Amino acid sequence: MIAGLLPCGEEGIEIAEFNVSYKPQKISPKFQNTVRVLLQNKIRESFCHPQFATDVLKPLNIENLYDQEVQHLSGITRNVENKTCLYFSL
Repeated sequence: MIAGLLPCGEEGIEIAEFNVSYKPQKISPKFQNTVRVLLQNKIRESFCHPQFATDVLKPLNIENLYDQEVQHLSGITRNVENKTCLYFSL
């Protein structure tokens, strides 16, 4: 209802108009390889830097996902994305 995708259940109730952004909760990764290869392809310079390993990969346990296929990560996919994005937004 808030995003305007569903109608209000009761007639006669007015809902103020405003903009809402929302992000779908299902991720369908298109990359067909491992987490290691994804990181090497997308952020090669950072991925190879020892500080990135110390600050991100080890504390966030991304190293444990290296050999996982990105297509098969399901809920973990968002976790990998979020952790990597957080690092680059600092």
